[in-house]
Amino acid sequence: MEAISQKVEAMALESFPDAEILKVSGALFATEKSLDKLKRQRGSSDFYVTYYQSQLPRSIMTRILEKLSQPGPAPESIYFLSDFADFVDDSAVNDLSELLKSKGVKFFAHSVGKDPDGAIKSLARQSGGQSIKTKIE
Repeated sequence: MEAISQKVEAMALESFPDAEILKVSGALFATEKSLDKLKRQRGSSDFYVTYYQSQLPRSIMTRILEKLSQPGPAPESIYFLSDFADFVDDSAVNDLSELLKSKGVKFFAHSVGKDPDGAIKSLARQSGGQSIKTKIE
């Protein structure tokens, strides 16, 4: 994934020299609230709960929320390249969708693996972006 990420980053910066690249770890679409719900369902010592808890600070949700809470104008769009293999909490994605709509930010979900979750596809559509699945060489 890292080699693909570097290639896409170079292509993006060539086409959009003023783009800001946010590095994230994984495709975890969850918040602390999501993980609390998962802990209640699976137990706090569950492998996935522990793993996702460790990933949360670098996750796509956390990074987007951090970016959108900074002073200044919101970005025009967010383009997320992923294999979409991680946990998706629909309520967290719905909250993100509302936030992006309120700020006029389009979300593009570009998969190089499995199809994005239905909630993520809906997020992309509702924000004015799109869900894309291609093989990047």
